[in-house]
Amino acid sequence: MKTVSKERLQSLIQEKLALIIEKEMNDNALHRISITDVVLSGDERTAKVYYDMYGDESAMEAVHIKLEKLKGYIRNKLGKTMKIRRLPDIIFERDTRMEMEEKIEKIIHGDDNGQQLDS
Repeated sequence: MKTVSKERLQSLIQEKLALIIEKEMNDNALHRISITDVVLSGDERTAKVYYDMYGDESAMEAVHIKLEKLKGYIRNKLGKTMKIRRLPDIIFERDTRMEMEEKIEKIIHGDDNGQQLDS
């Protein structure tokens, strides 16, 4: 049996999940998310699926709740499209890297009041 590298498997899961959410979900709120990354655990039994979207906190929380409710359905669809022995469990997490980068930029370049950090 052909083995697939962990990085390739993560990439495949990311691609397939994005397609499933875009094509199979009939919820406009879910169509606004982007799957930004998939990270498999060391034993490849768990996949952390990072997603991002634009919107306020309440919209983001609502999307997270929907993803959690649909997790089994999404995993089932993923299993039908992938030819792997054991499909990992899925954990959805909001990707906050962009927000962290913006906060770091503000700290480095000064906050909204125009104050600069001392070097």
